[in-house]
Amino acid sequence: QARDLRRATEWTSALTAWCQDRPDLVPYRGPCLLHRAQLALLHGNWPDALRQAQDAATVLPARQVGQAHYQLGEVHRLMGAHEQAERDYRQANSAGYQPEPGLALLRTAQGRAQVAVTTLTRLVADRRRPEDRAELLAALVGAQLAAGDLAAARAAAEELVGLAGSLE
Repeated sequence: QARDLRRATEWTSALTAWCQDRPDLVPYRGPCLLHRAQLALLHGNWPDALRQAQDAATVLPARQVGQAHYQLGEVHRLMGAHEQAERDYRQANSAGYQPEPGLALLRTAQGRAQVAVTTLTRLVADRRRPEDRAELLAALVGAQLAAGDLAAARAAAEELVGLAGSLE
């Protein structure tokens, strides 16, 4: 959640080893798989991210399975499998997990940038953690550029730069 990739990688590796030595600890297996999927995606290992997220979706409890579907949507979106990503994001939403900014990024990739701008503008207006706001702002800048609204994209980018400076 802190977006510290180095520490997340170290901790996930350590926890993965710990979980592998204790296969009876089923409650920890799902979150471990989900974190490994997130890190694999960030490191560009999409096949592993897909496999880990699929496995997570099978073992996570109902209240957390939306996170796995969101992660599957992210992998499918990046792989260009837009129809599957759409299904994954819808499943995440149905399970109570907000499918943004991934779904908005998908809309932009589908040439529906104005839909993404509308959604992201609404979400950015809500109060949220700075790290989450930064993710939404980054997606908003891309959607605004794709929609041709350079002034709005510039304003959102400036806000993002200021926010990023405060997170260092």
